[in-house]
Amino acid sequence: MHRPDAGRHAARRHPLPAVVDVALGQERLADDRHSLRLRLPEGDGHGSVHAVFHPTLCGAQSVDVPGAVLHAVQEEPRGAGQVAPDGEVDQAVVGGRLPAGGADGIRSGRDLFDALVRIIHRGRPPRPLAIERIARPSIERFEVYRKRSVPVLIDGLSADWPARSNWSLARLRERFADRLISVIPTRQGRLCTDVDTGVAFRAMRFGDYLDVLERGERPDSYLIEPGNNWIPELSDDVRVPEYCRNAAWRNTRFWLSAANTSAPLHRDVAENLFFQIVGRKRFFLYPPAASPWLYSNPFRSGLPNYSRFDAEAPDYDRFPLSREVRPIEMVLHPGDALYLPSRWWHQTRSLELSASYNFWWADGALALMVRAAEFVKRKRGLEIYGLESRLPVRGAVPQ
Repeated sequence: MHRPDAGRHAARRHPLPAVVDVALGQERLADDRHSLRLRLPEGDGHGSVHAVFHPTLCGAQSVDVPGAVLHAVQEEPRGAGQVAPDGEVDQAVVGGRLPAGGADGIRSGRDLFDALVRIIHRGRPPRPLAIERIARPSIERFEVYRKRSVPVLIDGLSADWPARSNWSLARLRERFADRLISVIPTRQGRLCTDVDTGVAFRAMRFGDYLDVLERGERPDSYLIEPGNNWIPELSDDVRVPEYCRNAAWRNTRFWLSAANTSAPLHRDVAENLFFQIVGRKRFFLYPPAASPWLYSNPFRSGLPNYSRFDAEAPDYDRFPLSREVRPIEMVLHPGDALYLPSRWWHQTRSLELSASYNFWWADGALALMVRAAEFVKRKRGLEIYGLESRLPVRGAVPQ
């Protein structure tokens, strides 16, 4: 059927500038040609069209962009989308002359992708969501939350864990003081990250880390220890939840930090069940649908799953779109477990001395995505779980 505006908005083929990376990572919905198709809703004035992006990782050198999409990006209101100052999005963005202009201009393929997704959603951010608190659910009931991709607070999952009594500072020192641990440096309590190289783990003696905590001080690092890395005995203090016991892929971490230690806004591909064992920890959550408003790092950066936006100290001058989405805030207490579905954004702060443990897991297509992400990170030389291949024998004391 002929559309009156078909000629005006015909698709054009443009060279793909290097800065526009359309290897879409977690958001990629691939067909057999490994392309992403973005569908504009019917009745938007342009009909139903597709923007087909061929990821550079698949070797493509150009991108098909329907004129209707370009027209829609041009008309998206400033402040609700990433529009070049002169409005010439088809030339300025797709043609390779990206606008300068800071965080509210299109800076990468991720920003262009987010702008198009906002158009698809007609500029409407996701609605706020209430998080339920439930007693230990059956596997069948838990699957309801997982399939709906809805977080839930769960009581009673760690009631019988030895960790509840074994993870005092004194007991940890008695058992593991001479072990190596994996830590990430912090600056004023905030996890240090680098947009080019990601996060950088280093090793230190556990007893030295405990010395600082026992003095009531805040270390210059955050202990984030892969459960089966340097202290595999930690796994004896926990119980694998029945919800992920038979997962095709599973990983764990042990977290220990002083008060006012924080991790920036980020998300994980895998499902996540996070257990608070000692102290309290504050969480800020956003659903995956909020991503186009959260200024994600570029796809090919060292931190593609991290946001440039700080949910605790929002800077709406630099990141005006983030004003349109509000985080879900909650505080986890000892004994609480939080289910975080795949790709949910979260930012955390330890409110006091805090010890936690989490399980990541994935099945089916999600497990393939996790393994693919691990492979890409290894090929790029980025840290994944912390020093697995960099240090000597487990348990060795640094000289």
